[in-house]
Amino acid sequence: MKNLEKYLSKLKVNQIRLGVACNTSEEIGLRYWDESGEHVSIDEIPPGFEEGIFFFIYKNGKVTLIKN
Repeated sequence: MKNLEKYLSKLKVNQIRLGVACNTSEEIGLRYWDESGEHVSIDEIPPGFEEGIFFFIYKNGKVTLIKN
């Protein structure tokens, strides 16, 4: 998840309450709710991101997986 941490840092994201990263043949992108509760949708993922669907939180520059 280091590449996701770098990607979110580059986007200047401070904190994510709940995020979903999708890299499947049917769906690619990031969906998350930021610290204010606003929903953000990005139709890309960081280069080299592994295949699958990942639920995570992001705080203090670190991604913590909830479920994958």
